[in-house]
Amino acid sequence: MPVAARAVNASSGAGSCVLQSSLMARKNPHAVALGRLGGKAGAGKGAAARFAAMSKEEKRALAQKAAAVRWAKKRKKG
Repeated sequence: MPVAARAVNASSGAGSCVLQSSLMARKNPHAVALGRLGGKAGAGKGAAARFAAMSKEEKRALAQKAAAVRWAKKRKKG
């Protein structure tokens, strides 16, 4: 769909449906289905099980280590 046609459809209120359908036309529907099976449905289950098995001290140590890594990163000057 040309950009001008998308702009017209977006201004008429049908933009989100048109953009979603054009996005889906570019993706493999089988890959989308597989992604939803593993990625969307199972997101966070492994982390939840890991944290449930950790003690309060282990969680605190992990959080401190993660914070140290975040603060140690060099920031881009912008």
